[in-house]
Amino acid sequence: TCPAEALPRARAGRAVVRPARESTSAQASPPAMATYTVAQIAASLVVLSVVFAVAAFIRSKVGIFRDLFLPVSVIGGFLTLLVGPQIMGELTGGRSLVSTEVAAIWSTFPSLLINVIFAALMLGKALPSIRGLWVASSGHVMLGYGLSFGQYAFGSLLAITVLVPILGMAPESAALLEVAFTGGHGTAAGLSGTFEELGVGYMTDLALGLATVGLVAGIIVGSLLVRWAIASPRFSSTCSLISTCRPRRRSSSIQACAPL
Repeated sequence: TCPAEALPRARAGRAVVRPARESTSAQASPPAMATYTVAQIAASLVVLSVVFAVAAFIRSKVGIFRDLFLPVSVIGGFLTLLVGPQIMGELTGGRSLVSTEVAAIWSTFPSLLINVIFAALMLGKALPSIRGLWVASSGHVMLGYGLSFGQYAFGSLLAITVLVPILGMAPESAALLEVAFTGGHGTAAGLSGTFEELGVGYMTDLALGLATVGLVAGIIVGSLLVRWAIASPRFSSTCSLISTCRPRRRSSSIQACAPL
């Protein structure tokens, strides 16, 4: 039991701790979003159009980019990274072809334009019944949930053992793996507000970077696997069998194939 005179001191101690926590949370609150004029936004869109045009020209001239099916957006992103404030600006003391203001305006686009993407997903399509929807998507749903939960589990294990205790990252880093790879750029952009509310807004950039790594790695590895499958005798016989296949009944909605 505590002495009677110790209780006021203990209560006072607890009262001192609470304001400190409140001030810490207040310091971690996200800053107000900057405002830009119409002219500034229009200028940033012009620069973005030029970047896409240059990236498309580079893709048309570099055969390896076409062979790997690298999108123009990925090429333009790496090009902007090189000539922007992140690399060129750091090397030249703040002078870069893409200004810091333009880069800041671009950073606000993903969280806004992702709403346009999600809103337009089902435009012009007839909504199926619940049964038809489940029959068509059940396999994909099970695979997606399995991958998501597995990446959450692996990310949590990585955060417990390496990211938080060794690298000093926030516990929210456990979700980066699932957000970036299963979710992708759209999910990372859509969760930017959530990251800001949690006081870890920088994780939006980490998630977008990881999503880009996953996209490029998937394209390169996938292209190599397809080329290996085409060149492999084991798969070439299957491909030749499919290529010498003709429909039996053209009038039928379900066409059966038989080798010639």
